[in-house]
Amino acid sequence: LASYEGSVLPNFEAFLAEYGISVVDGYIADLERYYQNSPYYIFPLLKGNEITSTFADDDLVLMIESRGFTLTDPARETITQDTILTTSEHGQAVTETEQLEGQYVLGVTATESLDDKQVKLIAFSSQSLVEESILTSFPSLVNTDLFLNAITSALPEIENISIPTKS
Repeated sequence: LASYEGSVLPNFEAFLAEYGISVVDGYIADLERYYQNSPYYIFPLLKGNEITSTFADDDLVLMIESRGFTLTDPARETITQDTILTTSEHGQAVTETEQLEGQYVLGVTATESLDDKQVKLIAFSSQSLVEESILTSFPSLVNTDLFLNAITSALPEIENISIPTKS
């Protein structure tokens, strides 16, 4: 989970770059999919894959003050990438000096086969994905289920069983 505190983490960024994931400078805004006039409160697009397959088209994830990723060529040909979350095409990477429009990745997996094992890296661009204040304020979001699906996708012998609370 990337931090939105703006700290520079060269080792973390180098590790992600090895798997073809480049961290974008600044914060990500989305001028199309946002919450209550705040383009930094993003409702990302859920991309179809094993992690998001259980969600309906109208299910929402909320991420705030998110960093962003772009996908590049991984260091080795044995690495494959799969996008989980993106902005709309009206996403923007905002720094103090510029705003770069484009579609940015907010969640991604990178998988590598090594001998008879499989390594899976799962990266989300904001720790707000599982922040308690968001989860309690917006109980209809699928943030928790998305996070649990992501973790259990890397553990083939484990299945995500989540029983939602009822009032």
